[in-house]
Amino acid sequence: MGGYKYLLLLSSHFQLAYSILEALVSPMIYSYKSMFIVFVEETNSIFGREIIRVLISLYCSCYGFLMGLLAIQFYYRYLVAYESKLVNTMLNWKIIIWFAVPFSYAFLWFFVSYYLCHQTQQANENIRSSFLTDFDTGIDGVVFLGPYLYQKRDDGFDHIDTVSMSAVVIASLLNMSSMITIIYFGWKCYRKIGSIILSSSGLHNLQTQLFQALLVDSLIPIILMHIPVLFLYLSCLLELDVGNVTSTLSVIIALFPTISALPPMFIIKNYRVAVIKFIFCSRSAN
Repeated sequence: MGGYKYLLLLSSHFQLAYSILEALVSPMIYSYKSMFIVFVEETNSIFGREIIRVLISLYCSCYGFLMGLLAIQFYYRYLVAYESKLVNTMLNWKIIIWFAVPFSYAFLWFFVSYYLCHQTQQANENIRSSFLTDFDTGIDGVVFLGPYLYQKRDDGFDHIDTVSMSAVVIASLLNMSSMITIIYFGWKCYRKIGSIILSSSGLHNLQTQLFQALLVDSLIPIILMHIPVLFLYLSCLLELDVGNVTSTLSVIIALFPTISALPPMFIIKNYRVAVIKFIFCSRSAN
């Protein structure tokens, strides 16, 4: 598998770290008109407010890390399909450049979350009554991060908050760059694999299986992470009061680490056979 194994190792370690962070933070998502927040009740956490704020930012940065990771995975498959010499950069010190991409995405998401979406008194007042109604909890006992797009000024009218809008724009551009990379190189790989004629059908089948696994593995975060975040952005831009319906998104996003590990086990033949043998051997032993 060449250097691709390093990407798989990075992906595995990321999913493990994400699961641990999810367990530590246990964040929830809430949307009200022109703002949505990722929040943690301080009374339910062993950490102080500032530590919780950092942990929420790290939680959000995991989303960015995943977007960058998927982008370089598709790009690597493209290089393999076209037999590019750039594949060898995964086997020397230049692997640092590869790994810098998802970490850069994560850093930018952390910056956006921590510095551009921090909790303010005005945001507290805007969401106070609705949050109390939906969760029976005062907003003062909650630590949250999130954009507040349309804020009421002294003239009594709502105005676009440039800081929050900047956060949404930066996050959207990061998502778009990742998705464009995935779609473009995925399409190029699909065309190339379809035209490859190899003397060894086994090698062709393995490459096809790997691509199919990556394709399915990419649909999972789109469904569990891209679409929920897109829904949150739209609800804010359109000032839709969806309330605690968005709390279910926390559960959906939390399912990602578990589900994302399944495609290779069912699509790649060697993995599938090994899993079946393990299951039947376990039953025989019992």
